[in-house]
Amino acid sequence: MAIPVDVFGPSMMLEEMDMQCRLATYASEFLREWSGELTPRGYLATFGHVGIVLNSAAVLSAFLFPKHRAKKHPEVAIRCDRLLRFIDPGDIPLIERAVVRNAFAHIDERLDEHLPGLKPETTYSPWMIASGMPPADRLVTKRLDEATLTVWYTGESVKLVDLDAEIRGLHAKIEVASDRLHSGQVKLVLWD
Repeated sequence: MAIPVDVFGPSMMLEEMDMQCRLATYASEFLREWSGELTPRGYLATFGHVGIVLNSAAVLSAFLFPKHRAKKHPEVAIRCDRLLRFIDPGDIPLIERAVVRNAFAHIDERLDEHLPGLKPETTYSPWMIASGMPPADRLVTKRLDEATLTVWYTGESVKLVDLDAEIRGLHAKIEVASDRLHSGQVKLVLWD
């Protein structure tokens, strides 16, 4: 399908958001269905897919919420606001905050917070897949509670099923917005 020039930019934005939703959904489904062995390869597969979900949520957040960029780049704030109003996703706090993904991406800063002052008897695990909390004397940076599908990352947590629900809801709204845009009945101007 040829995309008219006047909707090309907004269409590309919606297409990228659609792809991020699809990636996150694929990875979420993998995590729900996967029952592999807890081998190094199994840990890599699990946390690789966790990373896909978290990264996609962060990309979606960047499309819709300017956060710290608004002051330095007011055009980003305008674009985010217009795109958010056009899609009208409702309340999506987990996508908006992207807290666990930020901890995931800034592991060096999290380790700076946790490593000074550790007791000599403290052990370290870079990742853990288990139900419940780790022992009090173990620092675990990445943890997946397999019973609740909650991801813990250096103190921050998110239930993947809740994040997945938000992403699926947003995806449905993006599809409707894209159909509206391509129908020619509405215009979406993201940049002045």
